[in-house]
Amino acid sequence: MGYQTDIFDYHINWKTRGHHPGQHKSDQRGMGIEFAGHSNLLDYPDPRRIDIRQSMRDPLEQIYVRIFNQRSTTPIMIVTDLSASMNFGTEKTKLEFASEIATVISNSVTSRSDAIGFIGFNDHTETNWWAPLSYRPHRTKLLIEKLKNYDPKNSGHKGIKRVPQILPNDHTLVFLISDFHIPINDIQATLSKLTKHTIVPIIIWNKNEYQN
Repeated sequence: MGYQTDIFDYHINWKTRGHHPGQHKSDQRGMGIEFAGHSNLLDYPDPRRIDIRQSMRDPLEQIYVRIFNQRSTTPIMIVTDLSASMNFGTEKTKLEFASEIATVISNSVTSRSDAIGFIGFNDHTETNWWAPLSYRPHRTKLLIEKLKNYDPKNSGHKGIKRVPQILPNDHTLVFLISDFHIPINDIQATLSKLTKHTIVPIIIWNKNEYQN
């Protein structure tokens, strides 16, 4: 599989609040094709969208325009486990696989003009492993590349509890990459604070971890 070039398609099942034109359904008014109703011309002064029939029906003789919802962008975050167990591997470490997977995600998001960011966690969530949401994700790509040679040493995973505080406020599609060698109580406590987001867990295991 050519990780550097492959992309995948993804869809969201909610209306995004993004203001930038994109490919997802939104509740933002604009030049879209999804009919949202009528409004007074004074409120939406766009003569190109005047609805003559609706205007003629109004006994108060107001002029009405058709309004539409535009398609907009949506925020995407990659959250990656940087704990020591992710350094395990035979031909490749789990962190190297995480880098390849994150590259595919980043390429896919960029191809759809969505904003993307990155958070890495071990025992901490240090700012040198953060990349804010951006439509030009240079820092996200740098951190993804950095994963390949990162040595987590004896670090743990306690930083996962702080991830909910760092994520954007708006409904976000979150790809959570980890081997999930994390106490179930910590996972549950974290997920309980992420209910306003949509989480896609990506589990990376080495075959030696579950064979024998």
